[in-house]
Amino acid sequence: MSKAKNIIKKAENWLNQHEYTKVALFLFVIVFCCFSIHVFKNGFTLTMNGDYVLQQLHFYVEGYDSFWNFIRTGEFKMWSYEGFLGVNYFAANTFYYLTSPFLLPLMLFPRTLIPQGIYFMYVIKLTTGGLLFYILLRKYHKLSYKVALIGAVAYALSGWGMYYLWFNHFADVLAVFPLTLIGVEHCLQKKQGWLLAIGLFICGITNYYFLFAFVFTTFFYAIFRYFQLFKQNKGYNLKIILMGFAFFVVGIGLSSVVLVTALKVITSTPRVEGSTLLNEFLAFFFNASTTDQSGFLGLGALKGIKEFFQGDNIKSLLKYMFIFNERYMSEPITSTQTFLYPIATFFFPPVSNWDTLVFTNKAFDNTISSIYISAPLFLLFWPALIKTFKTKKIWNIIGLIFMLIIPFIPITYYALNAFSMMYGRWQIFLVAIAIIYTSSMLEKFDDIPKIHIDISFLITITLMISVVAYSFSIGRVSFEYGKGYGIAAQILYVCFVYYYMRERLKGPGVYDKLLTLVTVELLVMGNITTFGQGVTNYYDLYGGQDILKEQQTIINDLKDDDDSFYRIFDSLADRNYNNIAMTLGYKGLSTFHSVYNFELDDFINNLSKVSYSYYNWSMGVDEKRYNLDTFLNVKYYVLKNEDTNIPLGFSLYKQYDNYSVYINNYFVELGYAFDDIINENNFNEYWDYHQNEPYYNKYAIIASEDIEEITNILGDDITLAENNNKLYFKEVGLYNAKYYLQLRGEETITQIPGVYYASEYLPQTRIGSNNEKNFYGTDNTNGNIGDRIYIDLDENQTLCPNGSSENGCHIIAKLNYGPNIKVKFYYNDTLITEDAHGTSNYDKSGDHKFARGYYVTTKINRIELEFLSDAASSTFTKYGFNVYYEEFNEYKQRQENLMANKFENIVVTNNTIKFETNYDDKKMIVLSVPYDSGWSLKINGENQKIYKVDSGFIGFIALKGKTTYELNYVTPGIKTGVILSLISLLLFIILILLFNREKIIIKLKNRKKNVHK
Repeated sequence: MSKAKNIIKKAENWLNQHEYTKVALFLFVIVFCCFSIHVFKNGFTLTMNGDYVLQQLHFYVEGYDSFWNFIRTGEFKMWSYEGFLGVNYFAANTFYYLTSPFLLPLMLFPRTLIPQGIYFMYVIKLTTGGLLFYILLRKYHKLSYKVALIGAVAYALSGWGMYYLWFNHFADVLAVFPLTLIGVEHCLQKKQGWLLAIGLFICGITNYYFLFAFVFTTFFYAIFRYFQLFKQNKGYNLKIILMGFAFFVVGIGLSSVVLVTALKVITSTPRVEGSTLLNEFLAFFFNASTTDQSGFLGLGALKGIKEFFQGDNIKSLLKYMFIFNERYMSEPITSTQTFLYPIATFFFPPVSNWDTLVFTNKAFDNTISSIYISAPLFLLFWPALIKTFKTKKIWNIIGLIFMLIIPFIPITYYALNAFSMMYGRWQIFLVAIAIIYTSSMLEKFDDIPKIHIDISFLITITLMISVVAYSFSIGRVSFEYGKGYGIAAQILYVCFVYYYMRERLKGPGVYDKLLTLVTVELLVMGNITTFGQGVTNYYDLYGGQDILKEQQTIINDLKDDDDSFYRIFDSLADRNYNNIAMTLGYKGLSTFHSVYNFELDDFINNLSKVSYSYYNWSMGVDEKRYNLDTFLNVKYYVLKNEDTNIPLGFSLYKQYDNYSVYINNYFVELGYAFDDIINENNFNEYWDYHQNEPYYNKYAIIASEDIEEITNILGDDITLAENNNKLYFKEVGLYNAKYYLQLRGEETITQIPGVYYASEYLPQTRIGSNNEKNFYGTDNTNGNIGDRIYIDLDENQTLCPNGSSENGCHIIAKLNYGPNIKVKFYYNDTLITEDAHGTSNYDKSGDHKFARGYYVTTKINRIELEFLSDAASSTFTKYGFNVYYEEFNEYKQRQENLMANKFENIVVTNNTIKFETNYDDKKMIVLSVPYDSGWSLKINGENQKIYKVDSGFIGFIALKGKTTYELNYVTPGIKTGVILSLISLLLFIILILLFNREKIIIKLKNRKKNVHK
């Protein structure tokens, strides 16, 4: 026992001698405890609902595989096939995780424990952020140990961090942001600028998106602190200004390897390209027009002073900068509501990632964030405010006014997000400043007059009640999930904290009590927010861990059996698990990623409708349309054993406990060589998009600007098609069909005029909040099948009339993809096949898909539509309901023609593609690899041109005879970025030598003296 006591005592003594280690351990325990309720019962993971499950878990696995592949092969991955078809891997993922310093420790975990590793690193990130903030307060703001520790806890578990729990990579930002502020302090107080450069560099490679905001916020902070420390630095110290500016610029330059590559991608994103915020702002200063490309950056002539101030120009500019406009998300967001968000999030903690405790929205309003720092600290804000004005220090007052204004004006949200979107993410800066500001008041807690605490309480309660009252008046206060009680509890809690701080916090131990109060409050807030956002059961992910293991076995077996280039259609890769290909490690057909290959936009959003809604970054090929799938190089289908909807031309390859693997007998590896091309202007994209899909396997679709050049090169070796007027899919007339409706839980079957009129026969009790009647889905509680519609086809209008085992049909049901509906096909009373396609619980009201694929080998004379979940009557009115079919022999003939011109000796790695051909004449090659400016091509060792074909894919001309092709991918801008980073590194070293030359000279002289001695 005495030995144990001695060990504990020695440990305590050691910790007392190592202050930062002691703080780090304390923060680690606190952060870990914050989520322990969820973690212990969830396999030591924190699988937050939403993007955390849909993105983060998968991204890090791909990063893990890429890292170890680099160690094994030496190939640094720049291109990824594990997202949707192919994407610039480096630039796409630097926003999420790829160059974050917190990635490398995760690489040491076993691959199967990456979800656990992500949580462990999450705790490390918050601990790191808290520790750095402690150093900022303790070392540079000269606060006492306990006060700095309170500030560190408030920062690590701040409302900002809890609000973005679902965005795991934002914890990286919280961790490194204090480095920029420490860098400023080190420059001003220690006359050393290198730490500022290092801080900006680390922030830049951790998350380039936030660097833009940090550049401005750090600059503002530096100006304020420069004048606040004016006397300490003996007036206008020019050396500090020059040194600070030089290291500031160099720090940004050091991260060029990330910034340059990222900017090339994000400037082409739909949300940036579609943003008009910058153009609106510049229009106040330039006479910009679409025809005038003169002047600065092609913005037109700069307005003169008179022109700038005349008329409504200056008035409109001020309105643009200082007044929020009403916005429509899924419902109107008033300008007053947006203005009041900062007040609400300062006094009320976050309860989810969608809304605040006070303001509830049906859709994510991206101006919401959280600046909650705990009740004891925000109650000290007003005493600190009073003290600031009492001191009459002009720069303190100016800085305070500036900080009070910026969260309430739109120009801040525009500017700090590079005029792309109105995000409130930059408010981590407000959190840091608020904690620094109130902690300085906490340092002299005993000196605060009680009347100031009284004033603080009255102002705080008045603002809290006013915000709640306004929110209630516009219908934004929600009483779901106990939120109404939460509002009342927070107000009562503030009353308690006021009483406790005024009457009970006295004498020795006051800071221990405050530390306990702040810590306990933020731990409670963290748990409430985690519950509010929701945690997915780790053991239920992917249908359960057993399913995941089986799927991994399947993928590993396919890799062992087949080293060719192919993609996999996996029924598990539905809307719930768009990124499962990353976790399992195969070339995928779906993604949920804000940065995909934007060269494919027209193909994705119009010609194939792969995205679930227009210009959405959630997408997947999961409708079983084999014309499209084969074009995209699908060789294997991985389907549940009970699945009967198997594409024709696919045969059983292997069977497992829950899944079966089917192989495409008409697979053509990597791409096609065509003898026929068609001008994209003659390619009828206005048809139902499934009608276009056979043409992907028949023609190379050439951009109009390239058609003349390509036809001149190919000459008589190519045929230029006039148009694509042939409809491969035949429509089955449903006008003479008989329709019947059977409601859930009822045996009565009612004949109705057609599916469009089905809602007229639904009971009035089914009218929803949108004044639209609803169909009812399966009722698992009572065991009732959902509403069903039966369609008996006219005997002269059967589907697939020539169906047989040798020549079946590919059926397309044109039916809104959003609702969860199982479509069944019968011949008389025999069920031939059925499929529900992409069933999920997500809101799919904005879906624009409607082509569901089915396969039969006999004629069909009955169709049944079974609702699996509730759906609006617009299910049928949105896109209509029709059925089409194409005979299998048509598809078979197209593929056999293409198989005759297969590529040879194909070798594909992450960044390279090599193959050979031996053709009798020139052909137009189309690869199933997306076009990107980073690709380069050599044919027989000579550089050749790559064309963008088929609305987003790689195309080029194949030569006669034995020919070798080599394509290489290099991330656009990475070479420039590396050069700029190296130049910045050289400047960094020069600056260190330059600003420390006196110290270096003295050291050299002393060393010389010692040598002589």
